[in-house]
Amino acid sequence: DAIKYGEKEKILYTICICPEPLKNKRPDYFAVIDVDPESPTYSQRMLRNSRAKRSRIVIPALNSDRIYILNAEEQKKPYIEKELGPKARRPNSDTIFGTNLNHDVLVASEWGAPKSFRKGLNIDDAADPDLYGQSLNVYSWSKQTLEQVIDLGKEGGVPLEIRFLHDPKADQGFVGCALQGKVFRFFRQPDGTWDAEKAIDVPVKTVEGWFGPEFPDIRQYDITDPKSPKLVGQIFLGGKLLKDTNLKLLEDPENQGLHDPVYVKGRRLHAAPQMFQLSLDGKRMYVSTSLFSPWDEAIYPETMV
Repeated sequence: DAIKYGEKEKILYTICICPEPLKNKRPDYFAVIDVDPESPTYSQRMLRNSRAKRSRIVIPALNSDRIYILNAEEQKKPYIEKELGPKARRPNSDTIFGTNLNHDVLVASEWGAPKSFRKGLNIDDAADPDLYGQSLNVYSWSKQTLEQVIDLGKEGGVPLEIRFLHDPKADQGFVGCALQGKVFRFFRQPDGTWDAEKAIDVPVKTVEGWFGPEFPDIRQYDITDPKSPKLVGQIFLGGKLLKDTNLKLLEDPENQGLHDPVYVKGRRLHAAPQMFQLSLDGKRMYVSTSLFSPWDEAIYPETMV
C-alpha cells in the first residue's frame, strides 16, 4: 500500500559520521535533508541533531557501541528518546539488518571486527576472516536467538547491505558483498532453514597506482527471476578511474575504459556511490558517497574537509 498510495517524500534522514571526533571535537550527527523541490530550503540540511504513520527511528552507533531511539513524530525535528548502553559483541560485528516478520526472521550481515575497521582501511586485514566477516547471521524474532550462521566463503567477504524482496510474503532477498563485488541471494528452504548462493558477479577492474578493486557505478538488475538477475541499467558516479587521474587501467573485463568526472551544480563529485535509497514510486534514487570516515580518508582523501 505504501508503494501504491504513499506520498512523495519531502525529507530524508541520514547519519553523518565525523572523522576523529575526539580530536576534532565534532560528534557524529543525525541530519534532516529537505528534498521537496517546491521548498525554499530544497537540497539543504534542515536540522543537525548531534544528540543523535512510523514514528521511531533506531540508530546503532559504531564507535560508542550504543543504540539510540529517535522520536520522529514531528518529522522535521526528531529527537533522542532513549539510549541503550553497549552489550557484548561478536568478533565480526553484525552490521546491517534485514527483517521479515511474516517469517519470524532477522538476517544480519557482518562488516568486521571493530578493533580493525575503526582504525581505517587496511586491505591486508580485509582478507583475514578473523578480522572481517563473510557470513550472514539468522535470528528468530519470537525466540530472540541466533538460529543459523551462513558462511558465504571468500567471495562473500565483507557482506553489507541486506534487502528482502518488497513483497511482505517473500522469503528471500539479496546481500551485497563489498570486498570482491558479489551479490548473494539468501532464501528459505522447504525445511525452514536458510541458505545463500551467489547471484551476481560484478567484473573487477584492476589498476596501477591503486591498492584495491574499483566499482564506481550503480547497476540496475531485473530480478524477475531472483536466481538469475539480468543487468539492465548502469550509471557511473565518480570513483578512481577518471580521465584526469594518473591511474592506469590494467584489467577491464567489460571494456568500459576511463570515465569523465561528474559535476553536480558546479561542484565536482568526489568518491563513489555507497549507500542509496529508492523512492517508494521507484522514480528517484538518493545516493551518498561516504562509508565510514576513517575509510573515506584512505580511499578518497579529497573528501575530508
